[in-house]
Amino acid sequence: MQHIQYIKTKGSAYVSDYQGTTLLLTDPQILTHLDIGHDLFCKGNLEKAIKLFEEEHVCNRFCKWPGFNLPPFGGSFKGKGKASDPVVVSLDLE
Repeated sequence: MQHIQYIKTKGSAYVSDYQGTTLLLTDPQILTHLDIGHDLFCKGNLEKAIKLFEEEHVCNRFCKWPGFNLPPFGGSFKGKGKASDPVVVSLDLE
């Protein structure tokens, strides 16, 4: 998701530090480029993370999915399966 957010915001922002389960994600950190505002989202806004995102991001199969058409970044591919493999989400609500 970060790769998509980074591209859609033209490198201005992405959400990091997801915690929780498949049903509920909590405590996200919104990282923004310093040109937008230094303390826009409090102390969790890490300047270094935004600057190094393209170098250090490791693409997974979601990044490589043809439907997103995302440019690759400096990191390598990580994860099982091919980019064209279907993404299946199963929620057991019982």
